[in-house]
Amino acid sequence: MLEYPLIPLEIKSALLRPTLLISGRYDAFQLAWKLDANLEALKKELAETEELLNDPDLRDGRMKPGASPRTYREGYLAGLQEVITLIRNVTNDLG
Repeated sequence: MLEYPLIPLEIKSALLRPTLLISGRYDAFQLAWKLDANLEALKKELAETEELLNDPDLRDGRMKPGASPRTYREGYLAGLQEVITLIRNVTNDLG
């Protein structure tokens, strides 16, 4: 049986932020797929995510800068922006 060494806390911490960002971006692309690339629905999701991230009542709680849920949502927001741009570009290229 293979034994794996324990990962030091500093390495886990360093891996957490990019992992959360990537996870959020991935989920945004999955949503676009699920919604059949519906731009209006994606723009609505984008607006709701921006509103959540900018809500001053949540800035001291789960959505405070550096908190895991906020980092995930920042990745999700970036993914939504990217997928919307991608869909627009492909649509423009198609005519």
